[in-house]
Amino acid sequence: MRSVCLGLLTTLAVTFSVTTSISVNRVSAANVTKESSALKKWIAKAKQRQNIRITKDTNLIAQLTSPGVGDSLRELNQLRQELLIDPVVIETRRVIAPSSTAGTPSAYGASWGQAYIGGGLYLPFDNDRIDGSAAVGFGLGDAIKSVGVEINANITSVGGGDNFDFGDSGGIGFKLHKYFSDRTAVAVGWSNPIKWGDNNGTKDTIYGVITKTFDLEPNNPKNKLPITLSAGVGSGIFRSKGAIAADENTPNFFGSVGLRVIPEVSLVTSWTGNSLNIGASYAPFKKTPIVINTILTDLTDNFDKGTGLSVSAGYVFQF
Repeated sequence: MRSVCLGLLTTLAVTFSVTTSISVNRVSAANVTKESSALKKWIAKAKQRQNIRITKDTNLIAQLTSPGVGDSLRELNQLRQELLIDPVVIETRRVIAPSSTAGTPSAYGASWGQAYIGGGLYLPFDNDRIDGSAAVGFGLGDAIKSVGVEINANITSVGGGDNFDFGDSGGIGFKLHKYFSDRTAVAVGWSNPIKWGDNNGTKDTIYGVITKTFDLEPNNPKNKLPITLSAGVGSGIFRSKGAIAADENTPNFFGSVGLRVIPEVSLVTSWTGNSLNIGASYAPFKKTPIVINTILTDLTDNFDKGTGLSVSAGYVFQF
């Protein structure tokens, strides 16, 4: 705008100069002086109007960059940035917990990035035969955000010597599980949809289970005494003694209780649907995820093998 006005002034000045030079030849010196004086007044007024317009434009630009408006824009931008919530990063400490059951499943399971491997020995008190087993499993999905899937393989023949039969019998199973924010979980599983060897003659073990953990002393900063309860219904290995004797695969109830007396040790007991187990689980190393279980099995002496001792150990890792 300023350049346009200045251009206009220049054009006017040139026009009046030409007009003045033409008029000098026709009019008197007095008239020239009079006209020159009028021209000066007109130019002065034009400059004054131009200065006013420039001043207005300058004030407008100053308002756009004034402290008041500038601070408002800054505050708006700051508010917008504050409303952009950064990803929540929770710094977690790895906790290695002992088991909460004694021979029955819980609704907790492995999700993607979690796996385990373990082995165990069964020592019956009434005879000399020692049985061994091994297991390996891994997780898929996400039990917190959606649903987790745990897939496991169990080897029931780990014998050696002349009749080496490691892996000759076993089965593959899976468990679908969901974990809720109140420390409750639900799961359904099929322990042996795929089986081989001596396991071919076993009944299908299909079950559903719900697990809940809560603290007996929630206000204790040193030991909250978490207790884990599980209850479920299942067929196969969870059948009653009568259903086993009748060779029926009737579903039956099972359950377990686990009390973590200290962070590294929990006392556990389970009713399998046909026998009572009781024992303890240990996580002796703070930085190494190894869990050791020592369980007295069949305290009700419902089966021919009688009471025995089951010792197992497992290693949990993430990938």
